[in-house]
Formats: sequence, C-alpha cells, structure tokens
Amino acid sequence: LPIYNVNYSIKIGDRQLSSGQRLAANTKEQIFTNRLPAIGENDSVAVLKISIQDERLTFEKEFRIPLKEEIDLQFFPEGGKLVNGLESKVAFKAIGTDGLSREVKGVIKDNNGEVVTIFESSHKGMGAFLFTPEAGKKYFAFLQYHNREFKFQLPASIEEGCVMSVINAGNRMDPHITVKYTQSK
Repeated sequence: LPIYNVNYSIKIGDRQLSSGQRLAANTKEQIFTNRLPAIGENDSVAVLKISIQDERLTFEKEFRIPLKEEIDLQFFPEGGKLVNGLESKVAFKAIGTDGLSREVKGVIKDNNGEVVTIFESSHKGMGAFLFTPEAGKKYFAFLQYHNREFKFQLPASIEEGCVMSVINAGNRMDPHITVKYTQSK
C-alpha cells in the first residue's frame, strides 16, 4: 500500500494550536487524534486543515469543528408581524453552530417571567406555536440544549395591524384563510 505524508494544522481564531505531519496508508479509513489545548471561554470553532501532496496525489480540505454548541432560533410570525391582542401562529427554526437543524423545546415568557406558552420542534428543528402578544410587553424563548440555557427575544409586536393564517384541511385546493385585524383608533 502507498504511504502518504499528511500535513495538518489546527487553529482557533488566529492562534495556531498544533501542526505537523503524519504518515497515512492508502486505506478506506485513517484516524488521527489530537488534543485541543488552550480552549478559551469565547472559542466556538476550531479549523483543521489537511493536505496531501506527492507525485500522484494532491488533496486539501478544511474542516470546521464546533467547540461549543450554539443555537440560533429564528421566529416567523404567519402574516409577517405580531400584532397586540391578536392570536398569531409563529413558526420557528432552530439551527446549530454547524448550520444543521436541532430539535428543541422550551417556553415563551414575558418580561415579568410569566410563561405564556410552550414550543417544541416537530421536524428538522422546525415547529410552530400559537401566541397572543400584549401591548407593552416583550417576550423571550427559553430552551435547554446540551445542559446550557439559551434565551432569544421574539420579534416586537405592533399596536395595529392584521394577522393572517392559512389552514389546509386535507384538500390543498380549498384552503381556509383567516384574517384578523385591530380596530382603528
């Protein structure tokens, strides 16, 4: 079997943590292990660069290795906006540091710490919940993931407007559309 020199480097931010060269046989699988020393509190991603160059083969690859799982939770009110006093369906999507979906569940609380509803993803980090915002309040989503608590602010609600919802009750050719609106002052 041919043996290749594999050059590697591991960086976090601008800091070079490790670099060197290893010998690798041309097999289906090659396992390299390396400790990541000096991981700081704010370090979230390490970058592993691998290259192989000889007369028969040239290969370069960069891998991003999450060091700390972060969650991004995005909210999408049906109809575009949350309107005070009107119930809305709010869709959400949870993604991790690597950009892939994460299954999550949690609670929505107001700025007084009162739980107003719960939520849970149903497929690939996506889900929805019903929610009625009140004037003068802010709302936050709280979730636990990998023994860490995350907090996200929901979009601000507006005083006046309308919300729309669409329900496909089995027959996609005949959807049920509901529009709710506030009374003008």
